[in-house]
Amino acid sequence: MPVSEEIINESDKLRELVRGYLQLLESDADLEATQVVLVKVNEACENLNIFIKNKCSNILKQGKLIGLVGGDHSTPLGLLRALAEKHERFGILQIDAHADLRKAYEEFTYSHGSIMYNALKLPAVAQLVQVGIRDYCEEEVSIMNRSMGRVKTFFDVDMKSDQFEGKLWKTICSEIIKELPPLVYISFRH
Repeated sequence: MPVSEEIINESDKLRELVRGYLQLLESDADLEATQVVLVKVNEACENLNIFIKNKCSNILKQGKLIGLVGGDHSTPLGLLRALAEKHERFGILQIDAHADLRKAYEEFTYSHGSIMYNALKLPAVAQLVQVGIRDYCEEEVSIMNRSMGRVKTFFDVDMKSDQFEGKLWKTICSEIIKELPPLVYISFRH
């Protein structure tokens, strides 16, 4: 489906607001001004998630599979919400260098760095299996550790070490797949 001009224009306007917001953060500017931007951007992102959820719900009702391409990792939350309404339980296979488990990156609730944190709020997401993670912060490790096995992370350095020690890639892939339930949403970010 083509992206509407209205969404593109709104995105461009918000991108400019965010640039100004980041400049305000770097200066010692009025915090009230930054809060106005945060509210506006977070509200617009929630509206986009609702829009995507509604579109995806209609497509899923037709029995079709959905591939969401474009944007960044902040965009698929609407699709994940639609999947959570359709399926009682599913897993996410996240192939990425970043954990994306921040509560709010730079205080943006729906940022690219928060997508998996937000996905874990959905009870239908039974398992998050992360593969290739090499960039993460203390907050994200804490979430991984407190997940009681709901988040399984295959760190890039560990997989490389295993391969160096002679473990076959096929074996590593089998270990990854073993962590997933039968229904899986695949998230790939280069």
